[in-house]
Amino acid sequence: MTQEESEESRPFTPKTDTPSYARAKQVRPLYEAGDGDTVADLYSYVAEDGRTYQGYMPGGTGLWALEFAEENPTSEVIGTDLSMIQPLPWTPNCQFVLENSETDEWLYPQKFDYVHLRGVLSCFSDVRTVIRRAYDHLEAGGWIEFQDGVFELEGHEDGSFENTALQRWNALLGKGAAACGRDFAKARRYKQHLRDAGFVDVQERTVMVPGGPWHDDDDKMKVIGVYTANVMLTGVVESFKPFLASAGLSQAEVETITAEVRREILDPSIRWSIPL
Repeated sequence: MTQEESEESRPFTPKTDTPSYARAKQVRPLYEAGDGDTVADLYSYVAEDGRTYQGYMPGGTGLWALEFAEENPTSEVIGTDLSMIQPLPWTPNCQFVLENSETDEWLYPQKFDYVHLRGVLSCFSDVRTVIRRAYDHLEAGGWIEFQDGVFELEGHEDGSFENTALQRWNALLGKGAAACGRDFAKARRYKQHLRDAGFVDVQERTVMVPGGPWHDDDDKMKVIGVYTANVMLTGVVESFKPFLASAGLSQAEVETITAEVRREILDPSIRWSIPL
C-alpha cells in the first residue's frame, strides 16, 4: 500500500511503528471498568455456538488478539494493522496481516464468525465502510463487536470539572478535530451504523471510565483512574497538540494549556470521566 493509497484513511493520531506493550497493558483496565467488564462479550458466544474464525482490527499492539487466541485454542484469529509491531512469537492459531481495513480489499478465503474492533476511534475516515465489509464477510449468525470511547470528557456532579484547563482543552480538541473533518464522538453513532448495514439484535452498553486518581470510595475505579491518567500523560496529550493548533491556538498557547492539563490530570480534586 502506497502513502497515496493510505492518505485518505490514515489515522488522525500517529500510528505506532514501534512496540508499546507497556502502554497496551495500561489501556486494558480502561476496558475493564464497570460492574462487569467490557472484555469481549463474545467469549460466551464462542463457548455456546462453537465459533471458529475470529477477525480482529486493533487500535494498538495486537496484544488482545494474541491473548484471545491463547484462551480459545480451537479458534483461528486473524489480526490486521497498519504496522507489523506485534510481539513474537505469535500464538500458533493467530496471524497478523498488513492491511488498511477501510481502503484495502478483504481477501480472506473464509468468512468470519466474529469481528472485533477496539480503540479504533482514530483509525477510519468512514467507519461505515468497515462495518459493511464486516457484514459481507461474516457467516450467517456471526457477530461484530466494537469497544470504543467517546473523547468528550464529562465532569462529576460536584462541579469540580467546570472552568478547568481540562474542560477548555477538551472543547478545543473537539473544535480542532472538526476543522480537520474528524469527530471524537462518532462512537455514539456505531449503533445506528450497524443497523443500517443490516445487523440485528444490536445492543449498546456504556460505562464511565474515571480519569485521574479522584475515586476515593472504590479501589478498583481508583486504580482504573490512575491508568487513565498514565495513558493520557504518556501519549494522548502530546499527540493531540495538532488539534489545538487547528482550533486556532498559537504554539505558545498550545504549550501553556498542555502544561496546565498535565497538572490537572493528576489533581484528585478534579473529577471527570470518559464514556466508553
